Amino acid sequence: MPRIELPSAMRVHAGNQRHVDVAGDTVGAALAAVETAYPALRGYLLNAAGQIPRHVVIFVGEQDVRAGQGAATALNASSVVTVLLPVAGGSGQAAAALSRDEIQRYGRQLLLPWMTGQTQQWLRDAHVDVALIAGDTAAHWLCMYLAAAGVGHFRLHVANTTLRTDADCNSSPLFRRQLGTVIAPHGLLGVQFCSAMHARFPHCTVELATPSGPMRQPAPLHVDGHGNAVAAMAIGSQRAAQWLRTAATR
Repeated sequence: MPRIELPSAMRVHAGNQRHVDVAGDTVGAALAAVETAYPALRGYLLNAAGQIPRHVVIFVGEQDVRAGQGAATALNASSVVTVLLPVAGGSGQAAAALSRDEIQRYGRQLLLPWMTGQTQQWLRDAHVDVALIAGDTAAHWLCMYLAAAGVGHFRLHVANTTLRTDADCNSSPLFRRQLGTVIAPHGLLGVQFCSAMHARFPHCTVELATPSGPMRQPAPLHVDGHGNAVAAMAIGSQRAAQWLRTAATR
């Protein structure tokens, strides 16, 4: 029988089961069988017309059914149907451009009314320039939060400044625990951080800007934690949140 994989938000209505095996030769028939077996799910998987609600995303294997026959998509005994929530707002075409893994990865932020499937796709394709200050981790936190939110491309500009000696910043165990690297001066800082970002966020591309290379517009994002590791984390995360909100509502 086909297997229906349920998102965590729906499992409470299905005996806390992660997946349910039901009979059905189409997606619509299988989802209807789930709703029959678990009446608390009625209206969540199919609307009154027997169609998949716009905010619900259904994959059969790796195929988003919105790009095919929708609820009429054929199933066989070995089919795995994955139900994902949500893609709030945006056009169906834009939301369909997100992969199953992307919808799962960003599912919580897609709940936000201003974070649509179209915006998430835009973030994936966005290129962001960020200025790094030697001995200060605020820009590193900014990059990490933006990468975790789905920004796909970074270009890092290493400021030509003297390495700060504030031990709280240069040897911050909090920062080492997050990225497994220690702040280093000038170019080495950028190389280390590029490597750490690649390892933690494989969906991102991260490059170092060359000093003589062309400058993109607008100017690189710049944040300064003033050599204090705790302040740097707060300032970097706040700046990331501001940038995301502005980008999403542009």
